[in-house]
Amino acid sequence: MNPELINYFTENTEYEFKLVVDDKTRASVEELSDLESRTFPIKDCWGFIGFADGVYLAASQKNHIPELDNMGSEYNQLVNEMLDDQVLRRMNILLGENSTKNHYIYSKLRKISRQITNLENDFKILIKPGSVDIEQYRTESGDLALTQGAAEWTLIGIENSEVDFENIADYSTSTLFVRKYKEGFSLGVNVDIPFDSRDVEQFYHNNNFDLPFSVEYVILAAEENF
Repeated sequence: MNPELINYFTENTEYEFKLVVDDKTRASVEELSDLESRTFPIKDCWGFIGFADGVYLAASQKNHIPELDNMGSEYNQLVNEMLDDQVLRRMNILLGENSTKNHYIYSKLRKISRQITNLENDFKILIKPGSVDIEQYRTESGDLALTQGAAEWTLIGIENSEVDFENIADYSTSTLFVRKYKEGFSLGVNVDIPFDSRDVEQFYHNNNFDLPFSVEYVILAAEENF
């Protein structure tokens, strides 16, 4: 892995780089540790994976400046859409398929919850999923109280469910993954240091990660919209 990228990442984040030597094989293992003193291989560092993906996108931008200028705001919109999909693909590898499905479901439900809250605020009404005992919201004066919180959701696995809720990272873990990944990605797309993109590609190859999207994919997606 290009040491310049690792140095840049550690200098701008809470991570430290450690080079560990296996006493038996004498092979060196590149690792990162965070402020909580957790140590893990670089391939398992959520922030660094996002950083590498961002660097890959930034490298491809240099070859398409005129096209990006013509695309204007559409470029950033498409990048954000592709990034959401890429986050799930990375999560699928690092947290597992079940956690990815669980995160996707709850992310959709959170959007619905925000819409419900907006409707409650706009029309001064109370909305709750499913049937509820309306009397529990009645105040001492006899009026009905209005709650402003978003609806809460519970997922229950049944026979033939496509998600195994017994072997799954909870939603807070997957949310932390997204935050760490996107923080790294944001740092990566703004990196301004010379490097050989083949080093990054070798990192993906060594760890069985698929290549991230590049500007070429974004431009292709824009062309398909017409």
